[in-house]
Amino acid sequence: MEKPYISIIIPCPPGKTPDALEHIKKLNYPQEKFEVIIEEGYNPSAQRNRGIKKARGEVIGFTDDDCSMDPNWLDNTMKYFGDKSVGIVGGPNLTPKNSTFLSKCFGFAMSSYFGAASMSTRYDKKSLNRNATEQNLIFNNMFVKNEIFKKGMYLNEALFPNEENEFINRVSKQNYKMIYASDVSVYHPRKSTFKGFVKQVFGYGAGRAHQTKIQPDSFKILYLIPTLFVLGILSLFLSFLFHLKLLTEIIISGFILYFIISIAISLKIAIDEKKPAIFPLMPLIFFMIHISYGMGFMMNFLKLHFNIPKWFRSSSSRLGVSLACPLTMICIEILANNSDLMSNLYS
Repeated sequence: MEKPYISIIIPCPPGKTPDALEHIKKLNYPQEKFEVIIEEGYNPSAQRNRGIKKARGEVIGFTDDDCSMDPNWLDNTMKYFGDKSVGIVGGPNLTPKNSTFLSKCFGFAMSSYFGAASMSTRYDKKSLNRNATEQNLIFNNMFVKNEIFKKGMYLNEALFPNEENEFINRVSKQNYKMIYASDVSVYHPRKSTFKGFVKQVFGYGAGRAHQTKIQPDSFKILYLIPTLFVLGILSLFLSFLFHLKLLTEIIISGFILYFIISIAISLKIAIDEKKPAIFPLMPLIFFMIHISYGMGFMMNFLKLHFNIPKWFRSSSSRLGVSLACPLTMICIEILANNSDLMSNLYS
């Protein structure tokens, strides 16, 4: 069977040479059977659309400039396109093995169902899924039949992040099969600081709110749970302020249950990974994920749906991140002042 011609599109900032190129050069796939298209800019959705219009491949692959992949990346992917009804194939983006201790902890949290629900499949190798959805696939490791784009189904350039989520939902309505395969994987660096991680997760929540406005049928109650978590915290402050004893007891009971589950899952991760040092950090990271995503969704939802003051619209992201991570700011200060100690402790 003749191997299909593939176009690989990499969006990157202006003037940067993608690190991914060094790994793409080592792929086992015949060099004459694929091309690499690099699109510079600051809007990944628009960059990918430009690349799509230049692509000559039967299948178009997408990855990020800082990703790395195994030599069999393309071969492993193309076997799934043997089924003519398959339109999209993708897999997880894994935490690089040489990551820092903190980055690995972020990876553990995002690959946990407690941390990212069904989206956790994007961050770890899970079972083969021949009925994948937008919750399982991510653009830094995704392949799409070019015929889909030739039908005019490009990316929504108003969306980033969540542009792949909105796109995948549209493709799913065209009766294409979508496959999540663990052997189609790349390695993608995690954030290296608490502040960067919180800002990233805040952006995921904000992107989901934007997608919900553009594509209302994509909404699921699951996406609202972190926002309810944030509202629970706000309600706790109000219940203290107005001496609502019963409401206070109910909310506190809920948070006690949450932290019991969080601690139990953190302990399991530490045991599975045989790294006791991650145990005390994981509950904080889970807390930051849920608060940050919830704040991102809530604040962008308000910005998109209500006539709110201009100062709030312009500063909502910065304000949201600051409110979402007071504990994170403390941790950053501690880590910054004790970087040598942390390096020695977790090396």
